[in-house]
Amino acid sequence: MEQRIERLRDLLSIDARKPAYRLAVACVLVAGVGACAPICGIGAHFTLSNARVDSSYTCPKHVTNHPYDVNVTIDADNFTNNTVTIRSIAETDTAVAIHGQWNGDVGAKGKATIRFKIPFQCTDQGTISSSTYGDFAFAFTVTTSAGTFKLGGANKHRLITP
Repeated sequence: MEQRIERLRDLLSIDARKPAYRLAVACVLVAGVGACAPICGIGAHFTLSNARVDSSYTCPKHVTNHPYDVNVTIDADNFTNNTVTIRSIAETDTAVAIHGQWNGDVGAKGKATIRFKIPFQCTDQGTISSSTYGDFAFAFTVTTSAGTFKLGGANKHRLITP
């Protein structure tokens, strides 16, 4: 009987050199980190993607500095446990200025589409006999409470004079 008890003690003894012990410790650590991930925010992130602009605009004939807006949409995905505030949006790669207040929020674990307008102007004196156009590529810098993000436009905007 004592031999059986001694053998049982040997089997149950904890020895850090045994592979089974190391595996058990690793499993406990992985389970602990896995359970903490959603609460601790491990792997949580904020993304912006798919920046798009109006594909085209036809300038009316016989106008000078005719104003129009290029509409922009950007998809936002918030995988964090915090609300992310949109602090500013800047359009780059052209001489267009962005004006106005861009404060907005993307709630914790939320998604949103950011929409805004870029003021543009066109001029057509009515003397052009063939269709003329200009293509514009856009890039955006969005400053948020989760950091600053740079996006290239997913498409281009075409200004057409008939």
